[in-house]
Amino acid sequence: MPAGGGTPPAPATAAERYPTRASKTHEGARAPVRFPTRKHIRLAGFAYGPGYVYFVTICAIRGARPLTGAQLAQAIVGHLRDLDARGRAYVHWYCLMPDHLHVVLSCVARGPNLVRAVQELKTKTTHAARRMGLRVPIWQRGFYDHIARTEEDLAAACAYIFDNPVRAGLVAEASAWAYSGCVSPLRL
Repeated sequence: MPAGGGTPPAPATAAERYPTRASKTHEGARAPVRFPTRKHIRLAGFAYGPGYVYFVTICAIRGARPLTGAQLAQAIVGHLRDLDARGRAYVHWYCLMPDHLHVVLSCVARGPNLVRAVQELKTKTTHAARRMGLRVPIWQRGFYDHIARTEEDLAAACAYIFDNPVRAGLVAEASAWAYSGCVSPLRL
């Protein structure tokens, strides 16, 4: 409280607004960068396991379009197919764009939950990019998901994914896009 009474002044800097648990810095050393706490985007208490179909978007690192190279794009598609073939998740539909990836998938009964399956995919594709000599990381932290609740919801998500390359002006017809497809057909 100020010496003369009254209310204390409002924090003036970002460092004062967003304190961290950083230790004291030595004289002349740079203070650590302080960021606001990240918002949790997963549903609290939800297991993200089998029994649901998920519409997932994984974004490339900000300000970059690392997914434009044919070699990396083919490796990512290969890892999606491998995720399905090894029984880690059912990959129903996917579309790889220059700066993001859309996937409609569901978890298998004895496989990883959604978070682990996406983590596995991102790890394997990042390792592939590193082996190709590309700058890593290629993915942003986290991912976005939507649980398909109805057949109409699922059909809309698949149509959105399928038409994404056309909306982006990459191809005239969606079927011409080389980096989209269906691995495990979804039975409605």
